Amino acid sequence: MAATLADGETIMQNCAREPEVADLGALLNAMGANIEGAGSSTIRIKGVSKLHGARHRIIPDRIEAGTFIIAGALTGGTSESPDAIPRTLLPSCKNSPKPE
Repeated sequence: MAATLADGETIMQNCAREPEVADLGALLNAMGANIEGAGSSTIRIKGVSKLHGARHRIIPDRIEAGTFIIAGALTGGTSESPDAIPRTLLPSCKNSPKPE
């Protein structure tokens, strides 16, 4: 976040690829930052002189949504996570062990 107001260009490599990182990049860009690659392994940030306010809806917490979904499955009940973004939950489900 500090790099958005720094002089010049900052290149970060081996960055976290979580959806929350991409969401933060989207918020900062909406505030006037110049960020490319947020959510990928390489993020490029060109410093700007100032940021401004912006409206942004933070993405739902995928860990919390997954916890409620699993709790519903384990108890034989139901659970709803209407605001969850399925593509953010799939990586967790894909690597889960298959039941025997």
